[in-house]
Amino acid sequence: MKKTLFLSVIFFAVAGVLPAADIEYRSYAEREADLTDIKNELQAAYMREWIDATRGENVALGKPITASIKANYPYAPNNRLENLVDGKLSKNENGKLLFTPEAFGWTCEGNIANFPRGIWFMLDLQAVYPIQTIAMRVMGGWSTVSQQVPGRIQVLASTDGRDFYEIDTFQKLGPDEADAADGRRLVYIEEKGNSFVYPVRFTGLRSKARFLVFQISHANSVFSDEIAVIKGDFDPEEVSFPIERKRIFIREGLAFYPNKNVLAVSTNIITPNFFDLDDARVGGGSRGKPVVYCLELPPNLEILENNSKIKISVETLPCGRKKWSLQNAQYFLGARIGPIYFQVKGNSTPDIAETAVFYAECDDEQPIRIEVPIKYIEIPRAAPMRKLHVSLAWMNGQDRLGWPSFLQAYTHMGFNAVPTFPYHYMGKVIKPRIDKQEELLFLESARQHKLEVIMVDPTFHLIFNAATAEKKDEIFSQLEDADTQNRTNRSALCPAYRGQFYQAEIERFAEAVNTVRPDIIFHDIECYGWGCRFAPKCKTCLDYKEKLGIADMDEFIFSMGREHMSDLRQAVLEQPNAVNPYPPSGIYGLKADKPLGADWNPHAWEKLNDLLAFSQPSLYTGGNILKIHEVLSKEFKAVGRRIAIPWLTTGCPVEFDPRKIEPMLYVAFLDGVAGITYFPIFDFDSPLDFYYHAKAVATLSPYEDLLASGSIASVNCDNKALLTCAWFNPQQGAALVLLYNHISHRTEQARWSLTELHPAAKVTNVLTGKNIPATDKPIALAPSEFLLCTVEQPTGLRKLFWKIKP
Repeated sequence: MKKTLFLSVIFFAVAGVLPAADIEYRSYAEREADLTDIKNELQAAYMREWIDATRGENVALGKPITASIKANYPYAPNNRLENLVDGKLSKNENGKLLFTPEAFGWTCEGNIANFPRGIWFMLDLQAVYPIQTIAMRVMGGWSTVSQQVPGRIQVLASTDGRDFYEIDTFQKLGPDEADAADGRRLVYIEEKGNSFVYPVRFTGLRSKARFLVFQISHANSVFSDEIAVIKGDFDPEEVSFPIERKRIFIREGLAFYPNKNVLAVSTNIITPNFFDLDDARVGGGSRGKPVVYCLELPPNLEILENNSKIKISVETLPCGRKKWSLQNAQYFLGARIGPIYFQVKGNSTPDIAETAVFYAECDDEQPIRIEVPIKYIEIPRAAPMRKLHVSLAWMNGQDRLGWPSFLQAYTHMGFNAVPTFPYHYMGKVIKPRIDKQEELLFLESARQHKLEVIMVDPTFHLIFNAATAEKKDEIFSQLEDADTQNRTNRSALCPAYRGQFYQAEIERFAEAVNTVRPDIIFHDIECYGWGCRFAPKCKTCLDYKEKLGIADMDEFIFSMGREHMSDLRQAVLEQPNAVNPYPPSGIYGLKADKPLGADWNPHAWEKLNDLLAFSQPSLYTGGNILKIHEVLSKEFKAVGRRIAIPWLTTGCPVEFDPRKIEPMLYVAFLDGVAGITYFPIFDFDSPLDFYYHAKAVATLSPYEDLLASGSIASVNCDNKALLTCAWFNPQQGAALVLLYNHISHRTEQARWSLTELHPAAKVTNVLTGKNIPATDKPIALAPSEFLLCTVEQPTGLRKLFWKIKP
């Protein structure tokens, strides 16, 4: 019998209930009193956060819990899953849960690639409860990934064990992404080598559940001693789950599906789809065996052959629908299927609702059929801007060469620069992935389409590959502590190392630049973090510091970063037939405002602003547009001109509603960026992502001259629920203004006026083209709704004052 799911799963059994004698109930006052016994300040602070988050009735105590893995850490006494719901916390003050009887411990057996979609715990509360807070204590703090806080914990809720909805996600950020942290969903945690127990908290949920699933990924181990679920003081019947938060949860078997809950197909240009893959085959016996990924589609919809390794076959079913079978369809990162390119046959789309069915065939595995609606969309044509940068820079040649009619689609969506990764086809260290001549011919074709060429380069990272191939240790921090030297420094590239592998890397970069002759360079340099940390104890650094006569260690580390960039530039310009002038360049994660400290990064804007043309803040905020606004507005104000080309995303580190992409771009350009770029291609997993990107660029493109000069303008707004930003061009006497209801869950009523402006000011809603009276007028913005308008007047305009009264 076939299983057919419409975005749901089959209900399954859960484990038994803990005996009451095994459960420890402690009052808030008793737990607070325990704080006095904790001498470690960091651990005491984390315990305070746990106690405050779990104040109230914990409905998880003693409830049945199951998992996709078994407790397997051999040195933990009483290692069992039920420890997570017994109310007993570890009494080990040093933060280690490895040897405590109160904890659950699991470590990855073999390669973490066996768990590409992570692991899960499932809690059965045995009744539907209102849920206000969920918290989980996990061990972290080590400098090695095997003992760190998990990278992601996603919580799903269900009232019936069939339909599951995402209610929150915790995502740990790296140091280069620390500015995207919001202290709640996106968190940066320093893990320097000392253990601690971190309280992951999901607060202010106002949700409901009987079943809670904790999906944990980006982790080689999980050590935890407690999960708490705090009951809310509201009626669960008042809570409804948004349909866009519906998620697939697979307990056993193999499934793939679109994570947008719909199969979107673009009708006027060809765009890729990537699909999520859940491999939960029990026992792993069939892992590694060939899998055929199948889609049943209406006859008017076809899958295109492309230059990728995917093998495609098709057959007509008795019902008239087509069954498309895909082999070798797994994307190289392991947890995605794609890219898949769809095309509508003929010039019309059907008037009736249609569906697509996804399932995988493998040996005796029973196929799990997932049926989703099909949504046909026409992607707006966006005229590429010529003064402001727009690109999807994290897309390698293999991705691009497999995209049918790539240049037509790419330019249609307003992109004006195309990436190339020379180390993929010129490297002596890395095996070539694509043909060099084919790539250079493509770049010439791209230039004929008026696209600039971006050289994206993992500068200095290839030193690791070259030295490892020859089993050389000279590139690493040279530490006197032999134990630390052996355990830790294998990821610590010394910022002062200038030996043969450094020189070879400089030459590789110079050859690549003078071969590709890029219009712009994006450096991705993320390899010096631990080397900077170890610099005060590194013999190479200390000897070089003494040689240069630099007393301050931070100043020395920053001088090393300047040497890096100067050496690159000099090597390029000294080669025969060198590019001239040197292409404008930037470094991933580097900001003009508040750069990273010398303990993580040798590259600082104030030391390099004569060598770099632009900053590149990393803004992987998971759809938090307020955070993007805060960072980019500060970036403009730090320099007083359009200096930033931020890395944005449509789904990293967590998936978010594609409708947020449109206002995200409005905010970025009104906050004074020199352009935007995206990471990565596979997070454009649906044409819906491209749709909202193209819509924003198409809207902004006619105002490029207005945006190209001027400054950020002030918008006074009394309604704090609205995010406001504006850009003013005094030469044109015009401004673009955005008001965005980005966080409120209700319609926000507001009244606005332009009494501070010239009476002749003309205000126009950009999206509708309708004029807005420049007098008091009530407006209403529903949740996630925004108003983008122009303000034009004949005389100079110094500031915008929007008086908004709720």
